[in-house]
Amino acid sequence: MQKWIKSSFVCLMVIVLLSSGTVSAATKNEQQFTDSLKNYSFGMTVTEFAKQMYGKSYQKYLTKKNGSAVLKHDVKKVISEESVDSLQYFFYDQTKQEPMHVMQIMFMKKPKDKLYRLVFKGVDMKRDHPMTVRQSTKQLMTGKRIRFDMTTKQVDAVLTGKGLGDWMTWAVMDYSSVFTKRELKNIGFGNAKVKIYIFQTNNKKKQKRVMMHDTGKGYVVTDVMTVSGADEDGGF
Repeated sequence: MQKWIKSSFVCLMVIVLLSSGTVSAATKNEQQFTDSLKNYSFGMTVTEFAKQMYGKSYQKYLTKKNGSAVLKHDVKKVISEESVDSLQYFFYDQTKQEPMHVMQIMFMKKPKDKLYRLVFKGVDMKRDHPMTVRQSTKQLMTGKRIRFDMTTKQVDAVLTGKGLGDWMTWAVMDYSSVFTKRELKNIGFGNAKVKIYIFQTNNKKKQKRVMMHDTGKGYVVTDVMTVSGADEDGGF
């Protein structure tokens, strides 16, 4: 199960297509969309999630699968193993060819349980230009490097301006509503908060993709990669 849980998160780390284009800041709509994720609490059942998302008409969005309530919404992936069953849903504006933001919600349960519970929520911000994703307006200073385990303050110190700017991807995981502390320890994968940034460099064709995890005392760098227009398009 440890292998599967890690692979379910890898979808957030797939490199996206990056090429020349205009870097733009977060919009008011994007901020409202991100804030709306707070309405979806960890441990929520699928029915509770539907009530929150769809309001009074929530029942028409529900169906049953092997005795458990699930959404009629298209499922990206269904995983059934000896120790876990999971559902991954992706939400976006289907009226647009290139949606500006994509939300991922994951529910999990143990095979003998009836109720799926929310364990993962994340959002991937897009842009309607060749870069395809939201990038930070901050640029890595010439001669400086972003290294593993650097804190937010340390990363800020090697970027132009103040702060890290806008992130590309944000995700939070909390499996405690499904697994006991002992089980979480055995699978070697606990709760986490993650942000992924795309920073500019002095080379217009090269950017830095930086992943940061919240340690409980603040975010630290856990992955750094140079990306360019040669990289494949991805996303969640």
